[in-house]
Amino acid sequence: MIAARLLTLEPPRVVRRAPPVVANTLALIAVILAGLALSTSSPGRLIAIAIAMVLAIRWPVDRLIVVMLVLFIAVDDPSSAPYNDLWTSPVQHVGDFWFNTISKSVPFIPIPIAPMLIVSMIIAARAFTGRTGPGLEVEEYPFRLPPTFGNAWFVAFAVIPVLAVWGAITGGDVQQVYYQIFGISMALALAAATARVTTPALSSLIWKIVLVTAIYRAFLAIYIYLTVARGIEGDPPLYLTSHSDSITWALALVMVISRFIERTDRLSRILAGSTVPILMIAIVVNNRRLAWVVIMGALAYVVLSASRKAHHRLLQVSGFLVPIILVYTLAGLAAPPARVFAPVQSLQSVFTGEDSSSQTRGIEDFNLVYSAKQGFPLPAGFGKPYIEAVVADDISASFPQYRYLPHNSMLGMMNLAGPIGLSLLLAPLALCVHTCHRLRKATQDPDLRTHTALVMTTWIAFLAQAWGDLGLFSPLPTATVG
Repeated sequence: MIAARLLTLEPPRVVRRAPPVVANTLALIAVILAGLALSTSSPGRLIAIAIAMVLAIRWPVDRLIVVMLVLFIAVDDPSSAPYNDLWTSPVQHVGDFWFNTISKSVPFIPIPIAPMLIVSMIIAARAFTGRTGPGLEVEEYPFRLPPTFGNAWFVAFAVIPVLAVWGAITGGDVQQVYYQIFGISMALALAAATARVTTPALSSLIWKIVLVTAIYRAFLAIYIYLTVARGIEGDPPLYLTSHSDSITWALALVMVISRFIERTDRLSRILAGSTVPILMIAIVVNNRRLAWVVIMGALAYVVLSASRKAHHRLLQVSGFLVPIILVYTLAGLAAPPARVFAPVQSLQSVFTGEDSSSQTRGIEDFNLVYSAKQGFPLPAGFGKPYIEAVVADDISASFPQYRYLPHNSMLGMMNLAGPIGLSLLLAPLALCVHTCHRLRKATQDPDLRTHTALVMTTWIAFLAQAWGDLGLFSPLPTATVG
């Protein structure tokens, strides 16, 4: 009830307008340039971190959300080995101090937390207290959250320290606690802040940023493929930019397709025709099969939940499209591995599970379920590794934390937090997604329908990354869903 009251405080009758595009663009340019200038040395990174803390307290929360979104999806996370170590980004130094813990980027400051999490928690605290305006000014927004949401966030935030203490007193490694909790903590914090300050204009701006960034990252992936990866003999690189770029590209792809289905105006046709091929090529050369799972699931949702007018238009073209899709699918299943059939063959490998990667993941899943059963009904608590009842291929040389951060992060979190704890941690996000689905069913406004479809796509991508990769332990999936 405390959280619910905080979320429904009666602030002054001043409704803040959505942040102007020009101001946000200038703010983004200033942040990136400042980061580049300061992040090449430890003293410079310390100054950059101090500036980030001041801006987190003084800037309007809606502007902070926009800037943070760009930092998460446009700047590279060094822990993910961006570009497969084949290429170095000009803005890599910005990612070094934004994603890394302060103690790693500034060795003489022993704070084992990254600026991205600290800033997220600051803006969440401002959202809960209503002080979302410039200089901690209290502001009112057009939308007010029901008490259910506040209670869900309050419980979710309470679960995290309880499980951290439980894990520590039962033999957990305190140093590993941060890496297990920062992702879900950041998702909850960003979701609370965004839910508090959202407006239709801010939502539209967020999705425009996602689209522009996705196109930039797509061109980057294609450039690296043409200049670096194509000359490598033998097996192609596992990825070209990062695993998590697949989320950004999937969001942008669904955005332009959903807009085209709902509107079919000239701008929508031009947007779809100019961006879909670029995004598809980037997804193919980046070689991440999870991207196709997300795209197929999201497009199925978009089509099944389309408006009546959109359904009518889809039925008109289905007689032409369905045979083409069927022939392409059958050809892809029968053909040898080829990039032109990447969507079909990637999905086939996901469901058949015949490759070594799938078999290794199967062993890991068994170990995670076995570990969760050992202390049931009590959770293991944060800071614990899973029990390796069956030993798979040894990956400790390349990934020493593999038992603390399993690739099936959903089962990993269920082992750490228990089924009830996992449900409580995801409850605020699930409530938001459920609300967006209900809004999509209720409205005929094409922009709102596109925005809500993208929220659902983000949720599908988050769940796919959490089940099939390090989604709950990675910055981009958790920040994006938040």
